[in-house]
Amino acid sequence: MRLSTRLVLLILGCLLPIVAAQVYTQVNLRAERQTQLGRLALRQAELANSDLTSIVDGVTQLAVAIAQFSEVATLGPGCSDRLTALQRGLPPYRFLAIADPTGRLSCASTAMLTEPAYDRPAWLADLLAAPATTVGRLAAAPGVDGAFLPIAVRMPPPNDAPGPERYVIAALDLRWLTHHLQETKLDHTPLLAR
Repeated sequence: MRLSTRLVLLILGCLLPIVAAQVYTQVNLRAERQTQLGRLALRQAELANSDLTSIVDGVTQLAVAIAQFSEVATLGPGCSDRLTALQRGLPPYRFLAIADPTGRLSCASTAMLTEPAYDRPAWLADLLAAPATTVGRLAAAPGVDGAFLPIAVRMPPPNDAPGPERYVIAALDLRWLTHHLQETKLDHTPLLAR
C-alpha cells in the first residue's frame, strides 16, 4: 500500500469518530427540539383553550347582565337601543341579539337582523339546537361587517319569573379574536430561536 493511501486512511480513521460524535449530537439536539416544540404546542393549545373558555364565560356573564335590563327582558321598544349601546362599548362583538327558540331575532344591535325579510340563518338554527351555552361555527350575516363566531347563552328569565325561553347571541368579531390570540401566543422560547 502506498504512503499516500495510508495517510488518507489514517486521517479518515481519526476523523470518523469526530464525525460520528457530531452526527450523534445533532440527532439528539433534533429530538430535544422536537420534544420541546411538542411541549410548546401543547402549552399554546392549553392557553388558547383557557382564553376561549374565559371569553365564553364573559359572554355568559354578559347574558346575565343583559337579562337585568327591563327593556330587554320584556323585549320592549328600547331593547335594540340598549343592545346597540352595550355593543358599542364592547369592541370584541360584531352584534348582540336576543333570539327565541324558533330562531327569530326579536331584538338586535344591528337593525337589519330583526327585519321580517331576514331569514333564519343556518348558523342560528345550529346554535339554538344545543341545550346550553354554545359556540357556533364561523358565520357571516347581511348588514354585519365581516365574519364572526356566534355564541348563544340561554338568557335567565328576569326575577326567575316563568316566560318564554330566550337566548342572548353574541357575535365575536374574528379580527378581534385573531389579534387577541396572537397577543397571547408564546413565542419567547430560546430553543426555537436557534
